[in-house]
Amino acid sequence: MSVENQAKEFYNSKKIGKLRRYNHPHVKAHVIDKINFIKDNLKLTPKDKVLEVGAGSGYFSFYLEKHCNLLATDVNKGILSLNPAKHKQVSDGNNLNFKDNSFDVVMAFDILHHVDNPEIIIKEMKRVSRKYLVFAEPNADCISQKMIVLFFPREWGTYRFTTKYFKQILKKNKLQIINFKHIGRLITPNIPLPLSWLKKLPYSDSPQLNLSNIAICKKQ
Repeated sequence: MSVENQAKEFYNSKKIGKLRRYNHPHVKAHVIDKINFIKDNLKLTPKDKVLEVGAGSGYFSFYLEKHCNLLATDVNKGILSLNPAKHKQVSDGNNLNFKDNSFDVVMAFDILHHVDNPEIIIKEMKRVSRKYLVFAEPNADCISQKMIVLFFPREWGTYRFTTKYFKQILKKNKLQIINFKHIGRLITPNIPLPLSWLKKLPYSDSPQLNLSNIAICKKQ
């Protein structure tokens, strides 16, 4: 089964009801560093029109919409119904139903590794963005990430998302990377409660000690 079909099978199943919600402390720990990184680099205001592609149940939407005019989208109507964002719309990242240059910023968090051809989504995001794009993906250079992914078939697409591959695919699509960071420490939304102490570890920018990579890009 392809990476994309593995993900679709999971997100169309009843298992999505067992996912931790956006306000769970471990979800917040997974998300908040990335939100702060975006705020520091893009200086978002409530007037900025932001599109989130593949927003799912709202892990990022919940925190993002406090800083901008957010539209959260996902191809899956069921999981999008769990998203707390005020403005939501069903939309396929492979064929976004928006006009060119419709948004100030277009963002996607943890979705490219779920699809067989991430370049299609990157091109669509670029098309509807006026200027900036933000991508965050699991970091395959992190040994802990590789071990975690073993137990989640829907996440096996992570293995190709090394730092090198991530940067290459963005540059290939004529995006200027204006800031790139290894981020997230060793916190995932699904981390077992006994490992909560990992949230207190000091930050290191080593790719081996961060489960995610985040890139802020500009259209060329």
